[in-house]
Amino acid sequence: MTRKKNEETQEKIMACTKKLFQEHGYNKTSIRMIAKEMEFKNQASFYIYFKSKDHLTAMILEENSKEVRKFIDSLEWEDTTPLHDLILENLIISEILKDEANRRFYTEAQWQQTLPSMMRQVPNYIDYLHKNLETTITKEELELNIFSYVKLFCSMCQAIDNKETNVTYLEAMKRMPYVFLDLVGVERRLHETIIHETLDLFHRIPEAEIQKLFFFHE
Repeated sequence: MTRKKNEETQEKIMACTKKLFQEHGYNKTSIRMIAKEMEFKNQASFYIYFKSKDHLTAMILEENSKEVRKFIDSLEWEDTTPLHDLILENLIISEILKDEANRRFYTEAQWQQTLPSMMRQVPNYIDYLHKNLETTITKEELELNIFSYVKLFCSMCQAIDNKETNVTYLEAMKRMPYVFLDLVGVERRLHETIIHETLDLFHRIPEAEIQKLFFFHE
């Protein structure tokens, strides 16, 4: 099998799996279901292309992360810093996850990711952040704290969606940028200014442009 053919089949499997995730949810979608939808002879064919469902999911998450960062780069706004871009990415993802189907997929999928697999979603990202942010923590701490933030975010969303709290998603999201800045080691005296400046930028983005970045579309 040629490399190009292998990549084409991987892309078809990813598209097929996203459809199944949208219809059945991440946890209820099995490799058997994916193999059947792809019309493979058996489940073993799946493992020619992916090591596991989590490996496949990590590639879907990585693809989306790249699209979000590519979109941010395309804005070409003046007088912004890497920290503004980082918070903007955070706000865009939070906006995507206002949609229940997208949120359930993201939280269920990321909950299963290990630290190494999550870091592979964003190659060289930690090096970039540590180099460009005025952070007070080491690169290793930064990596662990971002991993912890994603897990915290998932736990919070699951508690909200399972009606374990009266706090709404929108109410919780107001605090998350502050939590994020704390975890990446940015001085608290800078938080308010950075977040307000980034919110001003975020509100300039048409809603239709953010909808293009959704995992799933109606």
